[in-house]
Amino acid sequence: MLIFRVLEETPASTVRLLTLGAWELRNATRSLTRYKPLLLLAYLVLEGPQLRTHLRELLWRSARDPSASLRVAIHQLRTVAPQVLLEEGSYLRAVVSSDLGDLLSAARAGEHHRVLSLHQGRFADTVDRHDEQEDITDWIQGTRRTLAQRVITAALEVETRRSLTATEQAALETTSPESCDPVHLQSLAGLLERLNSPLLARLE
Repeated sequence: MLIFRVLEETPASTVRLLTLGAWELRNATRSLTRYKPLLLLAYLVLEGPQLRTHLRELLWRSARDPSASLRVAIHQLRTVAPQVLLEEGSYLRAVVSSDLGDLLSAARAGEHHRVLSLHQGRFADTVDRHDEQEDITDWIQGTRRTLAQRVITAALEVETRRSLTATEQAALETTSPESCDPVHLQSLAGLLERLNSPLLARLE
């Protein structure tokens, strides 16, 4: 059983990773918006501890020196939040609060209103502006699909009790419909039609 150690001791409560709409690692005084280090951190948040060799292959396969690229990304993250990563041997693990983690936890707990309030935009939206390797692109699309399913389910549950607020409707409309499976896509279309949402045209 691996026992992870803190790289440096710094209070973690002020540090937060934002991935939904925003793309930022933020503490009380500093922030980081570089897409690759944050993609590394988001992957670790969702997938748990990972071998450095796997991370190098996943994110920097085509780099001239993948090991150096990983070290640079880790350094950039530590500059904002020294305690954000734990390590033991060849493994890295993220220790940070995030909108992504909170949304998935809220979905598991059936906290539908919280799911909608946390979904402020599409996951990893800025990453689409960069050329990425197929494996990590597939992971991003899979994450968007999972989030879309959770948001649609939450919206449907809330709608059974009352009308969606404008903020909740906006959360629904910032999902990635192209990532949905047929069942959730049909549910989304029906809900958007009832809301008279302009997003419905994108599904037709």
